[in-house]
Amino acid sequence: MQVSLHTGNAYASKMHVEDLVEISKEIGLILHVKMGVVIWNTSLKEKRSRLARVHLKVRQEAG
Repeated sequence: MQVSLHTGNAYASKMHVEDLVEISKEIGLILHVKMGVVIWNTSLKEKRSRLARVHLKVRQEAG
């Protein structure tokens, strides 16, 4: 199982995540977040958390 970097919980099979990474590379969709972590290597909860933090930062900077 793949373990979330955010929660430490298993969220998907490693094979499933590896397939997502490979397919995204093949179609040119390479999504990275800070420190080189590929977005597919994070759980859905972590993706939502990161998106919320980025959204908040942008809103704060915009006033």
